[in-house]
Amino acid sequence: MPLIALLPYWLLVACFADGACAADSPVQADYLGSRDGKPPLKFHSVRLTLMNQQDKPVWLVLPYWGDKPLPEKGVFPNKNWKDQPFGGKKFDGVGGSAVEVLMYGGDGFKAFRLPAKGKLELDGYTIEADRDIAPIVVIEAQELKVNGKTPLEKWLPYATTSGEKVKVGEHELNTDWKNLDWDPKRFRSRDDYPKEKVEEVKAEGIRCWTVKFQQKAEKKAP
Repeated sequence: MPLIALLPYWLLVACFADGACAADSPVQADYLGSRDGKPPLKFHSVRLTLMNQQDKPVWLVLPYWGDKPLPEKGVFPNKNWKDQPFGGKKFDGVGGSAVEVLMYGGDGFKAFRLPAKGKLELDGYTIEADRDIAPIVVIEAQELKVNGKTPLEKWLPYATTSGEKVKVGEHELNTDWKNLDWDPKRFRSRDDYPKEKVEEVKAEGIRCWTVKFQQKAEKKAP
């Protein structure tokens, strides 16, 4: 397949009706390549840098699938999961650890909570899609609230905030990570989540950016 590269700039576009768009993106990325999974699935590898430019923690939210947009108005419905729809991954890196929270499903997300002025570098982060990835919207949210009430970081039974300045390599991202949904003492999924049924997660205090992917011209042999 042709090599695709992420442009080193961010295209500013209209976002959700109750959100604001910003010119200075908190996300930088380089496209590293792709590999095929079970057709039509593709695994796209990127070098992803996430930055919190605020003086308080924020969530940086990506779509769960690279070829499916985030839902309108930043509201993520739980359509398909009877139990709690979240998963958590902890990655050990240089300078500390990073935590990724996933909301499963086509309308879900992958999110990182960064501390004030925090920076997270992920070298070899995977974006899954059924095709070559088109432009995607990334949002910064002051809060992700379960059922519009409880902040996600308080609803989940594990710590969600990444370290202040962390670098994580490809091996740790894709192989050597900790499943935060697993109870290693009882060898089963943990059951200390709130009993409340998750109807939706709502992003509040959002800003957004559209990331444009473009085919890179092949270099001609000299």
